[in-house]
Amino acid sequence: MTIPLMTNGVYQGPYVGQRPFREDEDSRFFGRRQESSTIADAWRKQRLLILHGPSGVGRTSLLRAGVLPLIELGATGVLPVGRVTRRRVFPSAALPEHNPYVLGLLASWSPADSVGRLAGLTLTEFLKRQGDRASMFSEPVPLLAAVDQIEELLDGPPGSQSHRDEFLTQLNEAVAKLPELRLLIVARDTDLPWLRDRLQLSPALIRMEPLDHAAAVEAVSRPLHHTGRWFAGDTAAEIAADLRGATQVIEPALLQVVCSRLWEALPAEVEAITMADVGERAGVDRSLAAFCGEVVEYVTDGRGVSAPSLMTWLQQHFTRSAAEPVAEGESETRGMPNGLLRALEDRHLLKAELQRDGRVYRLQHERLAGPLLQARPAGRAALDTDSREHLEAAAVALAKGLWPEAERELRLAVQFGEEEDLRLQAEVECLWGDIAHARKDHERAGKHYREAAMLFEALQDTFAVAWLLAAAGAVLLRDEERGAEVMAVMRSAADRLPDDLSLQVQLGRTLWLLGRDDAAKAILGGVLAADAAMPQALRARGEMLADLGDVRAALADLHRVRGYRPPTTRAAHALVLSALSREGEGENDLLSALGDAPEHGLVLLYAARARAAQGDHAEAAALARRALTADPPLLPAQREKALQLSRSVSGGFQS
Repeated sequence: MTIPLMTNGVYQGPYVGQRPFREDEDSRFFGRRQESSTIADAWRKQRLLILHGPSGVGRTSLLRAGVLPLIELGATGVLPVGRVTRRRVFPSAALPEHNPYVLGLLASWSPADSVGRLAGLTLTEFLKRQGDRASMFSEPVPLLAAVDQIEELLDGPPGSQSHRDEFLTQLNEAVAKLPELRLLIVARDTDLPWLRDRLQLSPALIRMEPLDHAAAVEAVSRPLHHTGRWFAGDTAAEIAADLRGATQVIEPALLQVVCSRLWEALPAEVEAITMADVGERAGVDRSLAAFCGEVVEYVTDGRGVSAPSLMTWLQQHFTRSAAEPVAEGESETRGMPNGLLRALEDRHLLKAELQRDGRVYRLQHERLAGPLLQARPAGRAALDTDSREHLEAAAVALAKGLWPEAERELRLAVQFGEEEDLRLQAEVECLWGDIAHARKDHERAGKHYREAAMLFEALQDTFAVAWLLAAAGAVLLRDEERGAEVMAVMRSAADRLPDDLSLQVQLGRTLWLLGRDDAAKAILGGVLAADAAMPQALRARGEMLADLGDVRAALADLHRVRGYRPPTTRAAHALVLSALSREGEGENDLLSALGDAPEHGLVLLYAARARAAQGDHAEAAALARRALTADPPLLPAQREKALQLSRSVSGGFQS
């Protein structure tokens, strides 16, 4: 009789299948004892450590279920495992301008903190606070922080280069300034050269290899302890040998796929598992063929390529000579979009390698060649039925700018969720709002945010309601005729969380943009009285004072802004320096702001006024005209300034 395995009250089989192991699954993680110990020891000692390996080798599982349980929490501060793409559902329209990679990492390192508050911090500021807390009652202790799957930094949407560069600048600064920091970065082999070129401190390196036969046998057999089942005789060794092929190594991802399918297929009465059971219920070849079919179905859903055509393409290029690599093209590889190949790599059907002439693909393991020839598309889109994983995948796809993929994952989250799960429904609505906001469909975004707010209201989640109302107000703000409605929504949001300074900053900024300058000054002044160094408040008040012509007070605020400076802040800084006849000091800020946000109304207005202060009337007139038709648009108070500037400098230029 089998004994059910429970995690947080939910039934779990002894194998995890295709997904990585989680932190609470160390009791099922086997075959990596020595590697776990080596990495844990190196992490404690090295200021900068990179764990790297090919895709599918189990780097994330090793970190979460192997290394973290070995770290002594009593002697060391350890942050949750970090990722650079934000996974927590939070309405993006409500956030101030920010670096998405920095915010993604901070939100994963500090899941209990408000995303709105974290948006104003640099990596160094955040990590210093964590180190101070860890050392509060003792001598300074190491602060261990990990960044998993750093390759996500390379998968950003178009235009993310400046955010990527600034993230790496902050990462290097944190390592340099915080001697107690022990930073572990987890990377694919293919991304290691790119990463090392951009790190100022030379890292220690540990490469992770696939499983050898003995480790694979342990990973097959040991998870069954306490389940009431066991592998009879040499069954576990024969499964490992069948997965080994000619390479003499076993891919952990494929081992988990085969073993989880066998577990699911066994009748309840089976206790001693034999090779006959394996062959009859879920043979290795059949399991791998089914895996190939499901991966192909999954990655083609919503991507404009049919599953049968991708299956045929894979069979043509990867099964006749599995050892021959396929070189990646610039945007397509032998007629197939590169995005599909990256998705196949993420799902461990293909793996990438770097060769002299560029990136090439092979099968994840040569053992897949035969099953791939027999595979057929699965006829269903999901590899699992975990609605929360689909929700997280939607957030990741959105962060990468892959809107159709994000929409697909949201549909799957709904499909496999429970109808009575109001929180899931609310988070889905929030992400639909984020997608609409990214697509600049602001009316639809506002509707989704308000629907999500009503669902969270039913859950009595005041925090979520307040920020969703702020997001709805932010998208409504683009409609100059709805100023009164915007103010009502924003005040409602701020009143629900009166102690949330980030929301108060949003309210103050909204008041300024709507032309209510005195009220905006009062609110932003109150925020800075409570937290004199709050970056969002300094940025908002500095930009407002620059707009109002109080250049010395604006400069005082803007010079105190640390960390990320969005284009509006840089353009405002250039304006006040130009007004003080110090335009040379602000020229780099002006050019970089226009380069990063060439169609942003407020950036263009600041730039036009800066050029006018410099006496360049022709350029000022051109920039002012662009500001009048920009997106995001100017609101009436700023639009009138652009009109006046355009008329005055045009007249001066003509004379």
